[in-house]
Amino acid sequence: MGDSMGLAAKPASSTTDFFLGKFSNLEQLFEQAQFGISIIDRDLSYIYFNNQMATIAHLSTEDHIGKTLREADHLAASTLEPILSRTIAEDRSFVDLEIVVPTSLPDKSSQERIWLICSYPLKEHDGSVMCCGLVVQDITEQKIKESVQVERLQIEAFLSNLSSTFISLSVSEVDHWIEEGLQKVVDLLGFDRSSIWHLSANDKSLHISHSFARPGIKPPPPVIADMIPDWINMILSGTIFRVSDIDELPDRFWKEKQYCKDQGGIKSIMFIPASVGGTIVGAITFVSYRVKREWPDELTQRLRLLWEIFSNALERKRADQKIQNALAEIQQLKDRLEAENVYLRDQIDVEYRHEEIIGKSG
Repeated sequence: MGDSMGLAAKPASSTTDFFLGKFSNLEQLFEQAQFGISIIDRDLSYIYFNNQMATIAHLSTEDHIGKTLREADHLAASTLEPILSRTIAEDRSFVDLEIVVPTSLPDKSSQERIWLICSYPLKEHDGSVMCCGLVVQDITEQKIKESVQVERLQIEAFLSNLSSTFISLSVSEVDHWIEEGLQKVVDLLGFDRSSIWHLSANDKSLHISHSFARPGIKPPPPVIADMIPDWINMILSGTIFRVSDIDELPDRFWKEKQYCKDQGGIKSIMFIPASVGGTIVGAITFVSYRVKREWPDELTQRLRLLWEIFSNALERKRADQKIQNALAEIQQLKDRLEAENVYLRDQIDVEYRHEEIIGKSG
């Protein structure tokens, strides 16, 4: 049994012999378990490491047996060592402890994973703690799903409240509430900046109309013309563009990559165009500087709904502005006609009095 468990990697000792005798009948159960199971001695060296634990840690059993936590994986050791040391030193169990563990990947990169762990002191006949049992479940995917669900519910509640607000909003309040909305969506979803752009039909340039950025984040330029030609063409065609890693863009996007660099190091970005009557009138952008942001379809569709709320309000404001401009022109014409009527009446009165004077003098 010892060879299959990797225990032969360490010299025989009373601790190992005790472990072999006490747990030999559990080896098959350990290997079939859905959880990672390992045994760590008082020196914080691995004396047992099942296959599921190797899968969770992204390292082989051979990379652990006979090695200390730090020798096997210094990233994970920084989190695990304090817990296992206390388990052994204090004869204390830790049950269902949720921890964030940076784990090494096969390509030598690292990734933060969320582990649910239980650690138990394992004792000699005399009651002294000889080693520590560690049971691990990787709950990263579960936590991501829970986070996505919570985020989805938060977005839906946010969109519902925002839509209700904009229905009864006066046009004079539109700009203020759009700025408020941009700030809330940045805070809610962890973006670094969100901006609304008006598209100029004449020169195909984008003009900033509203924007919110976190403190320390560079504000967008007031006008974008030839800096992102491919993205502007996509906006003109009504195409949603999203990229999680700017560095992975094809070479033809070299101007766009340079723009992101000049903007202070944009990592991820998404453009959503908006049209009125079949004509593209602008776009909204969401930007991430600190982390590479994924843009799943479900999130994209909800951000599209957000943009529809904003663009409808802006179109209502533009329509109201046109009406106000038209009314102002009508008022100017009315004032001009009234002035001309007054002038004509005065001219007629002058002419009439002049003829009356001539008639009396004759």
